[in-house]
Amino acid sequence: MEKLPERSSTATTRLSKKNEVNVVKVTISRECKYILTIGFETNHPEAFYNETLNLSVDFGHVFFYITKREPLSSFDIVDTFFSFGPLGYGESGKITNEYNGERPGDTTYLIKEVSQMFRLRISKKQAEKIKAKSAQFTHEVDTKKVFYNASTNDTCAETARDILSSSGVPTPDGHGAVVGTGNLLADMITYNLSMVNPYMWFKNFCVLYGSPIFYYGVSGPWLLVPDQFDPLPETDIQKIHGDVRK
Repeated sequence: MEKLPERSSTATTRLSKKNEVNVVKVTISRECKYILTIGFETNHPEAFYNETLNLSVDFGHVFFYITKREPLSSFDIVDTFFSFGPLGYGESGKITNEYNGERPGDTTYLIKEVSQMFRLRISKKQAEKIKAKSAQFTHEVDTKKVFYNASTNDTCAETARDILSSSGVPTPDGHGAVVGTGNLLADMITYNLSMVNPYMWFKNFCVLYGSPIFYYGVSGPWLLVPDQFDPLPETDIQKIHGDVRK
């Protein structure tokens, strides 16, 4: 028996009309197609000046999700969704606010604003690594081993970039100066330390990949769950900003 190609094969169809023969080549994929979509909530440009993020104006937010399309299917199905944010405030008696200290986290943090998205083609191996690492991080958050902590940069952008990088997905650098903590000493530390933040990461995504896809979401806050369809319109699903398969 002839061995089928691993990735795809080409079928030829002949159509006859008035003694004319047309040859139409159709490529049939024999593997799943995986897309990583990285979304940014960076809707307050006044919060980002001279490549410095002012937290007192806006934190920004980053999330990602993976979709896969089975061979011969025309639907993109959500496989993994990850959005890390604060669930609440810290323990009673501790000096904890939105800028400082540990807070319970949530890896299904709701998306509440217009999102600007970039779509990258990834491999099955990369997708499986991202899914496993996201699940492990979620478990550590749920069991109170890991917390959301803005002062130590345990936040949405830093965490998302770490998961993607450790899964073999290269992304632009997201480090930048941060101020606006409400504490002069803390501002000096965060300004010089240079932390991964949504606005700097988004800026560098635009430099590398050009214009993002704007997604206005549904009415009210939303999130994605496995096995639902990709919510992006069909025209946006066709747009791929880059191929980073390994």
